[in-house]
This record gives sequence, structure tokens and C-alpha cells, in this order.
Amino acid sequence: MKKAVLISLLLAGSVLVFFNVDRGGHLRDVDEAAWLFNGAYLDLYITGDWDNQYWRAFDKYAHHPPVGNYLFGALLYAIGEPIKSMEPRRFWYENDLDLTYNPIGFIRGLNQRFTARQVVAGRYAAAAVGFLAAVSIMVLAWRLAGPVAGYVSFFLLILHPAFLDVATLCSIETTIMLFSILCVLFGYEMGCAFTKRSRLALVWCVLCGVCLGLFFATKISAFPWVVAVIISAVAGAEGGRAIKLSLLGSALIFAFAVAVAIVVDPALHGNFLTTTIERVEWRLLRVEIQ
Repeated sequence: MKKAVLISLLLAGSVLVFFNVDRGGHLRDVDEAAWLFNGAYLDLYITGDWDNQYWRAFDKYAHHPPVGNYLFGALLYAIGEPIKSMEPRRFWYENDLDLTYNPIGFIRGLNQRFTARQVVAGRYAAAAVGFLAAVSIMVLAWRLAGPVAGYVSFFLLILHPAFLDVATLCSIETTIMLFSILCVLFGYEMGCAFTKRSRLALVWCVLCGVCLGLFFATKISAFPWVVAVIISAVAGAEGGRAIKLSLLGSALIFAFAVAVAIVVDPALHGNFLTTTIERVEWRLLRVEIQ
């Protein structure tokens, strides 16, 4: 019975999410074009062109870390329409404030630099990741409070209009959501494994470290999520020994996450701490500009 309910829920949720994908080639938000253009960074990374000026060319605009760029770059390669030039990205960053002063010219310029197939593919990819995020929140709620809580959590999220809107937008918002949920889930599982004295604790520690590191390298504001990982790890632990090990595991997770972030983000190769602080300052400035 539980298996039938679960399968029915997952099928209904997937149909609902993918049914809401806008198949039109017009932008729903100018950020959709920005993330498509970001895909050009993948070529810089895989060719080892880590000293290229473009890694820091848009610092004054608080450019986010690059993992989201790589994901879109890989997607566009998969559909056979990669963006190899940085010109579209430069156009977006040099003219995005024209959305206020010259919106027609800005939108026209964006539309000349992407195809309908690219933006629709990006929306489907975001929807797929959004569905995984909904499944992850179901698993987390199930582990914390049982199957009913899992079903209800999935149901409430998958039907929420705001979620459906964000989950079908060509952006990395659903990727950020997935990383945040998985970090908490893996941290909790690590704490539970320490309680059971299971060797799987190390596996959960590594998985959480990789996930958190990718989160760091995707969103500037991801670093406070370390606190969520610590809380979830301690919540999963029972007894003094397990709690102490969970705190130690959380420290290892953070160290591993920093290492992963440095490996995938060339801008951090020089000075991790300084660059991270600068990015936060730039982002705050960007918020004020917006």
C-alpha cells in the first residue's frame, strides 16, 4: 500500500512539474538569458584556462561562483547548442540596468543572443532538479517524522504556486534548493550513523562535504548553511559519544567542502577567504544597486 501511494505521488508530482514548463521561446525573466550566457565559463574551466581575465571580469557586479555556469554549459552542449563566446555574457552585464532605462533595446539584444531551444531546455532541466528537490524534502521529512510527514511535505511543496514558478524558470534556483536540502539530509544521516556506530558515517560525511562544497561554489550566500549542517548532524546523533563525533564530522565536512569549492572555482585559487569576503561585499553592493 505504501509503495503504491509513493509511486502515485511521485508520478503525479512529476507530471505537475513538467506540465507547467513554459515551452515558449520568450524570456520569462532576464536572468534566464544570463544563466544561458554563463554556460561559456565551462569551456574556460575544462580547458584549464584558469588565469583568464573573465573569471574576475565582472567583479563589480558580484558575479556568483561558477558551478551553476558549468551546469548550464553542460546542458547546452548536451542539446548541441553551446555558447562558446563571452560576448553575450558581457552584453548582459554591461546593459542589464537598461532594463529600467531602455528595456526594449536590452530585451531585443538578449533575444539576438539565445535560441528558443536553449531557454526551453534550461527550463526542463530546472524542473527536473526541482522535482529531485521535492523528493529530497520528502525523504528528509520521512526520516525526521515518518512517512505521513514525507508525503505531506512533498505534496505541499509540489503544489505551491511559488515553487512551480521557480522550478520551471531557466535558472539555478532549484539547484540551490536541492543542495541545501541534501546538505541537511546527509548531515542528519551522518549523525544517525554515528549513533549506530556504522561505518556509513564516513560515507555520509563525504557526501555532505561534496554537496556543501558544490553549494559554496554555486551561491555566495551558501556559507551560513554550515550551521544547518551542524544542527542536523547533532539532531541525528544520540548520546554524548555520537554528538562529539557528529561535531568532529561537521568540521571534516566543512574542510572537505572548502577543498571542493577551491577545486571547481578558479577565482578561489589565490586566496579563498579574501575572495569570499569580497564577493559578499560586492553582492551587498549589487543588492543596493538593484
